[in-house]
Amino acid sequence: MSDIVEGLTKTVCDRVDDLDRQIKGGGEPAPPPASVAPPRDLVTSDITARSFQVVQGTENSVELNYLNSLTEYQVAVFAVYRSSASEALRGSATTLALPMVNDLELFDISHSTMRVRWRTAAGASGYMILYAPLTEGDLADEKEVKVGDSVNEVELEGLTPATEYTVTVYAMYGEEASDPMTSQQTTLPLTPAINLRFSDVDHSSSRLTWESPSSKVINFRVMYVKTNGVQTNEVDVGRVTNWQLKNLTSLTEYTVGVFAVYNEGQAEPVTESFTTQTVPDPLDMKSSDFSTDSFRAIVQGHLNTYWIKGLNPATEYEVLLAAIYQNDVESDEVILIETTVERTTTVATTTTTTAAPRFGVRNMRIDEETTFSMRVSWQQLDSRNRTVPTGQTSLVLQPLLSDTEYKISVTPVYGEGDGPTAARMGRTLPLSAPRNLRVSEEWYNRFRISWDAPPPPTMGYRVVYQPLSGPGSALETFVGEDVNTMLIVNLLSGTEYSVKVIASYTTGSSEALSGKAKT
Repeated sequence: MSDIVEGLTKTVCDRVDDLDRQIKGGGEPAPPPASVAPPRDLVTSDITARSFQVVQGTENSVELNYLNSLTEYQVAVFAVYRSSASEALRGSATTLALPMVNDLELFDISHSTMRVRWRTAAGASGYMILYAPLTEGDLADEKEVKVGDSVNEVELEGLTPATEYTVTVYAMYGEEASDPMTSQQTTLPLTPAINLRFSDVDHSSSRLTWESPSSKVINFRVMYVKTNGVQTNEVDVGRVTNWQLKNLTSLTEYTVGVFAVYNEGQAEPVTESFTTQTVPDPLDMKSSDFSTDSFRAIVQGHLNTYWIKGLNPATEYEVLLAAIYQNDVESDEVILIETTVERTTTVATTTTTTAAPRFGVRNMRIDEETTFSMRVSWQQLDSRNRTVPTGQTSLVLQPLLSDTEYKISVTPVYGEGDGPTAARMGRTLPLSAPRNLRVSEEWYNRFRISWDAPPPPTMGYRVVYQPLSGPGSALETFVGEDVNTMLIVNLLSGTEYSVKVIASYTTGSSEALSGKAKT
């Protein structure tokens, strides 16, 4: 410009003079001299996302760089002389879209990882990978990975098992990104334990054995329940692959599930069933040492004996013997019938008739405990027992208070009076709370909560939620017993909430399952 400023200044001033004369009636302005004619035939070529060429004739051109993609540019070309500049030759051109990646591939998929591969884009300065689980059609919990221009493959880690993910790759050109290339794949479910087996099954215990599916398992969780019952038992056993179940009920089918637990969550269980055996009876009961008023009962040789005294001479007696195990479990009774020795005397005797003996019940058992009931059952020893209604040998006691110990007594009734009373202690279950509160689908004004239901029967669940800070009172809603998930909406954005889930029963409410969630 320093070379032409003098001539350009003169040209501008001359033009102003011409315009001044024209305004004052001095006539048309003088045309520009032929020596300052403008360039002609403007052509744009070699258009890319960041540049294009401007060509004059066959020999003059310049490349304009660092342009924005998909942008229309106006171009003006001046012929500049030492003492003047021509009118502008004008034109326009639109830059292309930035080159994007191609051949996007998701492969080597496991329960928590997947690999991403693509074909590189020419001129890219790097690549940005965005990935997120697909939840009810919405993207949530999106994560980002950035890599350099020489990288075309990455591994995504920390994914949720059995979840569909969308993966998007952008080619980066400085701060500007190309159009995206997107694909979806679903992670594998967590691998469950395998080959569950039972051994050493007796009347009150069984040994479980299974195989670990992976070295990444951090714990095994054993759950077992009477197949027709409601009370579920659960125990975490660590990384061992066998476990002894104890304190079981005899002649009862149990269903057992073994869950493999990973850092990412819990796999589906491997399940099987088995039935406990009958309670073993005492063996080889015999009698000896008879007299007119006593004899000795012997079990298994001389290991256990009992001298029965105070008997009548020449009288037949029935001896009943039962084995009692832990938790007051009784075997069936072994019956031994023996007659005492007749007394020798020369004195005339008078025969008297004695009343028939009155027997108690055996194998009294309390089971099927719930929060408001329990079942008592027994076996009769004598067909002369009278029960109400006739022939009944079990009874469901309800309604009872939850988490309360009861003493239950069973007394056989004969025509001539009551027999011996058998008694056991039983306890109703506590009002079990829901477990394992989980939060998902977080959005700016909503989130979803889910929980594991306690053993039935519940009436439903109260859900209470409230902001931990700031305005907003506690809100409460009630859902039915068949619901274990709820989408909570109309929340404040960027706000942490306290959440409580309370199980409702006919006899009251459980403790609250509490947690936190943030929009």
